[in-house]
Amino acid sequence: RGHMSPAGDMPTEEAQHQSFSLANIVPQNRENNQILWSAIEGATRHLANQRGELYVMTGPLFEGERIQRINSRVFVPTHVYKAVYDPVRKEGAAWIAPNEAGGVYEVISLAELEKRAGINLFPAIPDSVKTHPSALPEPRLRRRGDSEK
Repeated sequence: RGHMSPAGDMPTEEAQHQSFSLANIVPQNRENNQILWSAIEGATRHLANQRGELYVMTGPLFEGERIQRINSRVFVPTHVYKAVYDPVRKEGAAWIAPNEAGGVYEVISLAELEKRAGINLFPAIPDSVKTHPSALPEPRLRRRGDSEK
C-alpha cells in the first residue's frame, strides 16, 4: 500500500506507471499512508519547491525482535522514514513514523536514522552535518472531511 517514491512526484506518465512496481512499495498501514505519510510527502514537495535541489531518501525500518509478516513471507516494516539533505545549506534530517494509524512521527538526525537502519545512507555527508538535525516543516495532516484553508 505504501509507495516509497510517490507516483505524484514522477516526471512522466511512464515513470508514474513504473512507480507501481513492487520494488517501490512496502506494506503500510492504510491510515498512516493516507493521512500522515501523505502529509510528509506534501511537506517534502513544499520544501523542494522552496529550496530547489534536495536529496530525498525514503525507506522502511524493521526494529525489534518480532517483525510481522504477510503470508509468512513479506516483512511488514515497523516504521517508515523520509530523509532530506539540502546540499546548498549542508543540512539534513529525517521524519520517521511508526507504521500504524495515528499522526505520531518524530524528526531525527541523519546520524540517528543511519544508526537505527544499520546502514550508512549518506556516505559522502560529513558526520558533523549528520549529527545536527535541521528543521523540517510540520506535516499538515488532513483527515476525510477536512476543508481546505
